[in-house]
Amino acid sequence: MLSNDFDYNTVLPELDVDDIQSVADINGQAPELCILLHHRFGCRIDLISLDRKGRPRTPEASERQAWLARLEQGGVDLETVQTTENAGTGRQYDVILARRHRLGSLLQQMEVLQEIACSAIAGNLTPHGFHRLLRQRHSFPRFQRELANLALDRGHPGLAKRVCAYILRQRDDRFFRRMQERL
Repeated sequence: MLSNDFDYNTVLPELDVDDIQSVADINGQAPELCILLHHRFGCRIDLISLDRKGRPRTPEASERQAWLARLEQGGVDLETVQTTENAGTGRQYDVILARRHRLGSLLQQMEVLQEIACSAIAGNLTPHGFHRLLRQRHSFPRFQRELANLALDRGHPGLAKRVCAYILRQRDDRFFRRMQERL
């Protein structure tokens, strides 16, 4: 969560999308971003509450009030805000804000993608640099597990076995040891 003294006015000019009419804040975890988007575009904001399995739930009164208070503190017109209790009704949103959804293991890969994006924006991304940065992912354990599972899913057990052997030569890994035993 951003601090209460965060100055959103410094960010508003950098939001360069065409138009945003609706924002969904999943479980009220990003009220500051809702404030930014509302001030920039005047969009509608919906609070969507989901349980741990992603099913719609009624938000607790205390969390709803805290979220609304933060929006009001940021200068959001509360008439454009609503709590959506039927999240699965097919309503479309221009922006969906969600955090803490088991993305921690992807952070290393996200850092590589961030380097690629920053280089592309700066205009100094070469084809060689792009491929070098993408190859950095190959050393990440999650990428390696996904590669082995993808080989199995696509009907290539020999390739999965080679991936396991390659990883086990580098380090002892329980996942690859078990997969190799199964193959």
